[in-house]
Amino acid sequence: MKRRQRCAHVTAWAPVILAVLGTTAHAGKTLGQEGGLTLREAMRTALAHNRVLNATRQQGVAAQAGLTQARAGLLPRLDADETFTETDNPTLVFSNLLNQQRFTKDDFAVDSLNHPSSLSNFGTRIRVEQPLFTGGKLLAGLDAAHESVAAAGGEQARAEQETIFQTRRAYYGALLADGNLTTVDGALAAAREHVETARALFDRGVVVRSDLLRAEVLVGSLERQRIDADNATRTARSQLNYTMGTDGEIRLQEADAWPVLDAPPPLEESTDIALHQRPDLQAMEHAWRRDQAALRQTQADYLPSVGVIGQYDLNSENLSQAGDSYAVFVGARWNVFNGLATTGKTREAAAQAARSRLLRDDLAARIRVEVEQAWRGLTGATRQVEVAERNQERAQENLSIVRDRYAGGLARSVDVLDAVATAEQTDVELLQARVSRQVRHAELDLATGQPVPPSESEGR
Repeated sequence: MKRRQRCAHVTAWAPVILAVLGTTAHAGKTLGQEGGLTLREAMRTALAHNRVLNATRQQGVAAQAGLTQARAGLLPRLDADETFTETDNPTLVFSNLLNQQRFTKDDFAVDSLNHPSSLSNFGTRIRVEQPLFTGGKLLAGLDAAHESVAAAGGEQARAEQETIFQTRRAYYGALLADGNLTTVDGALAAAREHVETARALFDRGVVVRSDLLRAEVLVGSLERQRIDADNATRTARSQLNYTMGTDGEIRLQEADAWPVLDAPPPLEESTDIALHQRPDLQAMEHAWRRDQAALRQTQADYLPSVGVIGQYDLNSENLSQAGDSYAVFVGARWNVFNGLATTGKTREAAAQAARSRLLRDDLAARIRVEVEQAWRGLTGATRQVEVAERNQERAQENLSIVRDRYAGGLARSVDVLDAVATAEQTDVELLQARVSRQVRHAELDLATGQPVPPSESEGR
């Protein structure tokens, strides 16, 4: 009788074993459908549509515009003015008549000088200004503008690297959430089927009520897990959509999501690479040089400035006949005292330059820490994958042994369930370990400042 009951237990638990063991393969099919979003496509999309990245690119546009303005300061300035006056003001009438070259001896009459008739004047002036010497202020401003452009370029390159990292992390987060949901769905379907089988066997008196209750508790537990897993999947897709700057349904195609990863360079070499190629560190270097140039700009205010102005005027009463004249001015200006405003601006600029230097040095120190954290994280994640692979192999071997023992009447049904649960857990842990290794690799790429691959940049 005991032998028959054990055989009945094998029959009852067989659907659970087969269904749960098939969840891993089913997860691969679900995530690998053709026509889905690959990792490379996700990165290309993010580089084109990520809002923060595009905002950073506008800083580069603004910096280029600032460079144009700085160059303009070195070039001549040309202005054209057109004015019309109608007046009987004695001074204006006198000067306008002279400018129109229509002044006669009758205009020297005292009554005409004091009470002139109203006079119209159309005035045209063309004026050219050219600075000759500004104490180096304009050249320092041009240097500062060049450094601003270079700094903006470094910030943009870093923003692209951060966007690539965020996309990779969000993509693998979605893959992990999908894998967890698929595993829970498979286990839940098998558990529900087993509840029906256990209920039928209990009604026939083949199994005890505790077997049915245990199966029903398992279904309830899996239903709760599925709610969490489904929410995690939706949240992961929302995060991926946000990172890519899109809004729509996402179906993943993981064909390129599991590349073979080479071992990272030694820690010291990785740190040197980061210090030489991190674009944000280069941007901070340019920002420091920009602030040094800004300091030279303010110091130039202590020196005189010299400029030349050329002016050509046309004045007429009715636009038919005009009197023309020209003038050339060479002027110098030297501020002697302005309430120590120049001193205050110089101190402010010096403090800003010192601040930029300290921030640059701090970033270099922080890069060393970031590289070490990412490097050790990747090293640990690689070992975790090795451990997870061994655990999965052992769990599968243990499940095979327990199944054989149960078939021979040497193990309980609960032992089979425990073995199945262990195998399922090791599958999930292996997926988590592989995802962690990919994300850690992305973190090291970000920490060392790996350039955005041209294949991804082509999508911009």
